[in-house]
Amino acid sequence: QEAKLHKGPLAGLYDGRTPQEELKKLESNFKKAYQEAVPKDWIEKKPFDYPAQASEEDAARMLAKIRSNEVKLWDGVGRKVVPGVSKGLPGKSDFAVVSMPGGDGRVYNDVLVACLELGVSFMIVWENNWERLWFHVWKSGVKEVAG
Repeated sequence: QEAKLHKGPLAGLYDGRTPQEELKKLESNFKKAYQEAVPKDWIEKKPFDYPAQASEEDAARMLAKIRSNEVKLWDGVGRKVVPGVSKGLPGKSDFAVVSMPGGDGRVYNDVLVACLELGVSFMIVWENNWERLWFHVWKSGVKEVAG
């Protein structure tokens, strides 16, 4: 499939807002969304530090679980791809995968496994998993790997 340059507004993506306006909206709604979504005992212990970032050991455990089929990347009954992670995993490389299309779950999981095998940080998060906190989860992961 050949890549196509998109011209024109991104009207369907942000309800007519520009990307800059969408960023402002995400950041301005963060505190309220965070307080609604995060367990109160976590907020009391570690304000604005949710979710805890995954470690390199977590990434190694995830790869081992994928290889042993403890973590399934394909739901045979539902006939759908199951995302391997939803908050990103760190690596040891000097670059990270921070964004990619999610329309093809098999490609997503292939990239995830390649990143785990090669030690590349994989900081893709699923909006469906995090709802209104997705931007915070993504941004904090990207900041973590960027140093």
